[in-house]
Amino acid sequence: MAQAMRTMVDYARIAGQEDDVAMWQRLAEDRISRTRSMYVDGWFRDWDGRDNRPFLLEDYYDVMMLVPLSVGVATPAQVEGVKPRFQIFCDNPTPFLEWPSFWLPFSEAGWNAGLRDLIAEELVKVGNRIYAQTDAREVTPTSARYPDRLPAPYNYRIPGVASEFWPVNLEGTRCSTAASTTAGARRSPRW
Repeated sequence: MAQAMRTMVDYARIAGQEDDVAMWQRLAEDRISRTRSMYVDGWFRDWDGRDNRPFLLEDYYDVMMLVPLSVGVATPAQVEGVKPRFQIFCDNPTPFLEWPSFWLPFSEAGWNAGLRDLIAEELVKVGNRIYAQTDAREVTPTSARYPDRLPAPYNYRIPGVASEFWPVNLEGTRCSTAASTTAGARRSPRW
């Protein structure tokens, strides 16, 4: 919401609505303050509104905990506090570094935190996983994991098109190289 309200400030300026600029700035600052207050123990946490306290789940992590860095509303101290947590995602890429929709907040947060080498290294891993599909020269069957999913005339992959899912464990998929992981999502080292 904070980012959206900041964007509304720009739209109000473009539209020449100066009264709305001030309103959207007030709303954005309120949301930024609320977002910053969600920072507890090195993460941005969800809060239980009934008890006004954060949900502290053991060994839980989610790429959405990085969004305040992605949209530029975290304080410099909060950014520094979250930076060591990026390694959790690198060490446990399933599922967050397998889906483009999670990659955007992860990579934007890392970029904004100054972790550009780390983001580049992880992006290379993704590229290596999808290159076999994007460089394909012939039609191939879909994943062996789902032999009965599509009727035979439609059970193929188009050459040169990568999936929207970039699995780390490629067993049963058309891609042939990648690292595999034994760690599951929402499992991280104990802090």
